[in-house]
Amino acid sequence: MHNYAEAADDADAAMQGFTPYSIDELGKPSFNEVGHSWMWAIVIAETDPVVLSGIVNWPSHVCSFSYGYAGAVHAYRSVSATLYQQIPSTDVRKGWWLDEDGNSPLLVDEYSPANCSAIGMSFSPYLNVKFGAWKNELFTSTNANPWPLMRVEEMYLIKAEALAMGGQPGEGKSVLESFVRTYRNRNFSLSSASPEVIQNAVWLQRRIEFWGEGQSFFDIMRLKKPIDRVGAGFTSAWVYQIAPESPVMLYLIPQSEITSNDGITEQDQNQIAPKPTPVRG
Repeated sequence: MHNYAEAADDADAAMQGFTPYSIDELGKPSFNEVGHSWMWAIVIAETDPVVLSGIVNWPSHVCSFSYGYAGAVHAYRSVSATLYQQIPSTDVRKGWWLDEDGNSPLLVDEYSPANCSAIGMSFSPYLNVKFGAWKNELFTSTNANPWPLMRVEEMYLIKAEALAMGGQPGEGKSVLESFVRTYRNRNFSLSSASPEVIQNAVWLQRRIEFWGEGQSFFDIMRLKKPIDRVGAGFTSAWVYQIAPESPVMLYLIPQSEITSNDGITEQDQNQIAPKPTPVRG
């Protein structure tokens, strides 16, 4: 909304009482229980229907170590190779994914390579190991992991961007550098304090920090960013280059809503866009 001063103040107020994950805490797969950085989440019980369904749940799709679509049939979620290559080796979050050779420093203790091999895990490049299994039990069929919706780390990044874009780029740079150095990468620094550089640096941090947590779409739309999958590791049928603000990114209003809601008409419907054409070669 470009209300930068208000956004910075609100982020500062909202972060009170919460602390980000530390570098040490992120030394093995996690995000499988509510922690001190979580501000809002869907808390799941072992007896909830979504767990008893077996594989119709969030861990089944994103956790490489649980029984489900990812762990059982190897429909793993992997990071874009181009994003992975932008993460410095000194950043603890680089270990959230396997490297080109299928290794990660996060594979320790319960998640040792031997234990992962025993459950038939594929060690393919860029596979995510960010999300731990329920109670750290490999290949568990109890997919009762809570789902993080908002973490305090986002407040630091909102504050940094808002300060930079609201006329205080030096302050924004300081907030961003302090957050990343303290909690993610002790060697982090920015060479420029221009608002645009800081905003893009925050966007990169958000792409890394909240990977798999469902936030990227909102940043793409808010910042009017293109989608470029060339070199990201997708199969050729899904390699797209989508321009900023392409109508293909807009959800259509359900026909039942248009029919039932007196406040909208067919003229309010978003443009129906054709499926993007894959970029080959």
